[in-house]
Amino acid sequence: MPPPTVVLGRFPPPTDGQTLATEQCASFLDGAFDVVRLDTEPPGPPALTAHPRFDPTRAVHFLGLRRRLTAALRERPDAPVLWHAISPAPLGHLRDVLATVPTFAPGQPVAGVLHRATFDALFRSPLTRPTARRLVGRLDALVFQSEPLALRCAPFVPEAKRVVIPNTVREAVCPSGDAVAARRDRGPGAPLHVLFLSNHLPEKGHADVLEAVGTLTAQGIRIRATFAGGWPSDAARAAFTARARALGVDASITGPLHDAAEVARLHLDADVFVLPTTHPTETQPIAILEALAAGTPVVVVDRPVLADLVG
Repeated sequence: MPPPTVVLGRFPPPTDGQTLATEQCASFLDGAFDVVRLDTEPPGPPALTAHPRFDPTRAVHFLGLRRRLTAALRERPDAPVLWHAISPAPLGHLRDVLATVPTFAPGQPVAGVLHRATFDALFRSPLTRPTARRLVGRLDALVFQSEPLALRCAPFVPEAKRVVIPNTVREAVCPSGDAVAARRDRGPGAPLHVLFLSNHLPEKGHADVLEAVGTLTAQGIRIRATFAGGWPSDAARAAFTARARALGVDASITGPLHDAAEVARLHLDADVFVLPTTHPTETQPIAILEALAAGTPVVVVDRPVLADLVG
């Protein structure tokens, strides 16, 4: 019987970088360990936003989270916990210290996995600095996705507790070497295919990509674009579709993709993947890793974490 291990965090659905990375971690451990998945995500449709606000419905969920986690962890007090849901936001941090940390058994090994780039902000605020220090004191390790992100927290997290493990992607999303080498040559005169694949938060830059494609279209350049990913609302998708129509852009506008094979196919079909994200907590977008795995050229904005990734 394999030893138990707990993976605690947000699991799909919704489908975003954090949920995919959490499930990928659990999948890696399946077989070698008896993996217990504890989902912290409230039921119902997700709130797709970069700036979460207080939501009474979600608050009720998290008020009951402590009881549920305590019951689940009481059955396995010695099992290591990989905690993928640590928040750098003040409200999320309050949830962490009140509803999650108290559920860990005394001496239970816990490693926190950071999916956001602003964890150091908790130590710079006098309101959250004391509890952030206690949080680090309770953890056995903090996993960062890149060395620059780990160094950002060096003044607050001891070196012995800082671990760097980059993100990875689902195996089903990675085309074979032969498929990458045989990316079809559309020949001269074929339209340039631009791919945007991410949740359509304003900070992800899909509107900038559309305007750029519109500019090139107006200049007589043959270009088509695919925009795939979740939308904050039906109204946001409708407004974006109307703008594409007004610009005369040849665009395919879809919702979220759940089929890994379809993600791989889109990357192999694209000439360039564009993600001009300025999302405030961006760390190591899985969408970019998926593009690189398919050999698709990638264009990003000049931000340190993204530049290190594509450079």
